[in-house]
Amino acid sequence: MNLNVIDLFSSTQFGASEAWAISTEGVVVASALNSPGLVWIPDTPNGLTGNEYALPAEISPGLRPVSSSQPLGINSQRIVVGVCSTVDFNNNPVDRAFSYTPGDSFLVDLGTFDYDPVTGVSLGTSSAYGINGAGQIVGTADDANGVKKAFLRQPGIGQVLTDVLPSNAPSEGLAIGDRLMGGRATFFDPLGNSMQQAFSYDVVSGALTPLGTLVVDPFTGRSFGASRATGVSRIGNVAGVSESPPIITVGVLFNFPTIPLSAVESEARAAAEVPSGVMVVGRFWPTPGGPSSGFVYDTVSGFQDLNAMISDPDWHIDNATGVNEQGQICAIGSNTSGASPRGLLLSR
Repeated sequence: MNLNVIDLFSSTQFGASEAWAISTEGVVVASALNSPGLVWIPDTPNGLTGNEYALPAEISPGLRPVSSSQPLGINSQRIVVGVCSTVDFNNNPVDRAFSYTPGDSFLVDLGTFDYDPVTGVSLGTSSAYGINGAGQIVGTADDANGVKKAFLRQPGIGQVLTDVLPSNAPSEGLAIGDRLMGGRATFFDPLGNSMQQAFSYDVVSGALTPLGTLVVDPFTGRSFGASRATGVSRIGNVAGVSESPPIITVGVLFNFPTIPLSAVESEARAAAEVPSGVMVVGRFWPTPGGPSSGFVYDTVSGFQDLNAMISDPDWHIDNATGVNEQGQICAIGSNTSGASPRGLLLSR
């Protein structure tokens, strides 16, 4: 299969950009050096030509300045979420989770779990990593003790962040599908050591499921090592990363049992249902310590190096960061011309 390589944001400073997520209709979001985030919209749904625009450089409330923004998720309504560098109401530099609705002239600050008791404004930092079709947003925010906690935010004006894992331990919300949220939280291994491991959370029932790792103790059923869930498809296929013996990190599908996607070091980032089954994308390291390459995994063809699948040999795919139900992939790559990285669309 030959995939076309489309350089989406060649007009950015030095041509450098990094694509992070793609919607069902092929809209891609990206970040650029010291700049507002970028959105590329195809001329027709899932097309190969289109136009880009920059996200606003102010954030509400207060219309505070935004020096740079990194969009990390987009849904079918083209609502964008991510993290931006701005200032709080005391003029202190902070990174804040944001959402952006097309047509607005500003980003919306999603806040944190920490509030000034007098003014009620948010304190600390936060990041948003994903949004589903219903407008539910997941991410990570500081609490009053400075602990980073996973959050779920419901759609609508004036909504506050929900702490889905009410404990004093760190956690992250990293991805969301129609019903399942994925991330990592603090669990205990068979020896009683606290470890950051993957979880899924049902946003309807409130059921929390520890996903463990590839290193499972047969007596307790608990897992050794670390893991995280980084991609959740619409119907709930969860992809991520797990430690694996010998001690390397590999991309996985958190089915039961968990499926390793490669025999070498790798990281899965996103998942989607395609006509042939589930598709997972990410990056791997063919040589330990060497440069990374993007990969695609599906239930029919297995694990494949994207660099063996592209039509233009002048490109090298370093990382595949998103995939949609049409099998289109957004990626970060480099070109023999020397300008890198670039936000790319890979499509038939």
